[in-house]
Amino acid sequence: MDRLEASAWALSRGAFSVFVVAVVLKQVSWQIAFVVLMSAVAVWAFRAPAAVGAVLGVIAWMVHLGFDINKNGELVHIGAADAPRLAILVGVGVVSTLAGRPFRTWVAHGTSRSREAGVTENARLPVGVSRERVPGCAIEESRDV
Repeated sequence: MDRLEASAWALSRGAFSVFVVAVVLKQVSWQIAFVVLMSAVAVWAFRAPAAVGAVLGVIAWMVHLGFDINKNGELVHIGAADAPRLAILVGVGVVSTLAGRPFRTWVAHGTSRSREAGVTENARLPVGVSRERVPGCAIEESRDV
């Protein structure tokens, strides 16, 4: 999976999660729903690029206005109170991606270093498990193991 596809998956899953949270919590006070939305944005943006975190913050702001403040599903701008909410949600998304950057770098370098050190895929298998063909199995693999 390339980076663009990974970003698209993170954005679509995060947007769906934020939408579900906003719809489920539309009966509680908007402050509680806002805190839960901030948490959802932070979780989904942690392993995504900064642009995905920012867009996820904007999506969360829109569904928050539509379902938690207006309660009817219509996007209605209140005015001056909207700007801080938008800034907070976008900021949470961007800060979360920046906080997740060392984790993503560690994961990327960890796999490349293990390949450079000559660690094979069989070395990562649990004890007693091998990639040998099972005798009598009708499925033939065409690639080398």
